[in-house]
Amino acid sequence: MRKKGTAHLAGIIPVVHNSLEFNMDWHDCLMPIAPGYTAIEHSVYECAMAGCHTIWIIAADDVSPLVRRRIGDFVQDPVFLGRKGKFPSKDRRPIPVFYTPSDEHRDSAAWSIVQGALRATEVSSAITKWLAPEKFYVSFPLSVYDAKFLRQYRQSIINEDNVLLSAEGRTVRDGEHAAFTFGPNDLKKSLALLNRLENDNLFGDQENDTKDVFSLDKVFSHVIIQESEQIELSFYHSINSWGGYCDYLSSEHSGLIRHPGKLIISYREWNPVGTDD
Repeated sequence: MRKKGTAHLAGIIPVVHNSLEFNMDWHDCLMPIAPGYTAIEHSVYECAMAGCHTIWIIAADDVSPLVRRRIGDFVQDPVFLGRKGKFPSKDRRPIPVFYTPSDEHRDSAAWSIVQGALRATEVSSAITKWLAPEKFYVSFPLSVYDAKFLRQYRQSIINEDNVLLSAEGRTVRDGEHAAFTFGPNDLKKSLALLNRLENDNLFGDQENDTKDVFSLDKVFSHVIIQESEQIELSFYHSINSWGGYCDYLSSEHSGLIRHPGKLIISYREWNPVGTDD
């Protein structure tokens, strides 16, 4: 799936179990942000545009089947899909999508990110140590911004120590749901910090809401170094509330977001072993 000598960049998409304000029969990540285009599909497209070699969606067992019905088993790398050669189909690079269950007792974005990164490392390393992810790219499905511009930053995302997308100067270090990268050493630090926060909450005077205890800023502001490269977004909308969703739909930016095309994202399955349909 990836060329020899390139780092394994694993895309991590945390789908928090608890629904927020929409109160629909489906999860908030399946809300449309453009005709025929959902928030989770946009997040997957972002990972593909950033250059991820695998994509890992962390979601509850009752959410994953609905998400998988929109995404399928793989998507196409939009950069490779645009190359024109004698045999275009041979130049395509499919990106496998994996679905891993979230822990309902640790229902927070921070825990889901760490669990997804651990699972990606565990599964890849079980095949061979050379497949272990060397970096993770985290995308949040309930944040909307232009994903196409990431094309020019592919090399930085893969090669730089850490890259943070920022909205008016605010990054994940400030609790903003903007994409960022981190490495295996950062993963170990994040896991240790989450375990310490969990123990403090469990044996403290009172038990607090998990989203407050394990908020993004509390975890990653201590893990992601401040000197990381920041990439300012041209526009950013948080749709994790009804008000934010309405603001996005009524903005001029909603007209800039559209489905990237069925060749990139549509429901497709891998052929069974020994079968070529």
